[in-house]
Amino acid sequence: MNLRQLEYFMAIAEEHQLTAAAKRLHIMQPPLSYELSSLERELGVKLVSRSSRSVELTDAGKLLYVRAAQIVDATSSAEREVKNFAAGAKRHAR
Repeated sequence: MNLRQLEYFMAIAEEHQLTAAAKRLHIMQPPLSYELSSLERELGVKLVSRSSRSVELTDAGKLLYVRAAQIVDATSSAEREVKNFAAGAKRHAR
């Protein structure tokens, strides 16, 4: 499982549709489906229930969504903090 897969999964969960999630992510739908399937295989559990028009999270998918949101948020915060630190260090070095 990697950060990109979690971001893709979150988009699917929030859009309730693979096509809409793919548009939001600016990627084609087949690679998005592939990443979702890969994540499900890796975790050994179905994360979404698919119908002809939409996807709904399974109970496992709901659990992963909560954790994925925490991970993505923590990663974004860490990146922002380190960049701010680096910018401050550059200002003090002059």
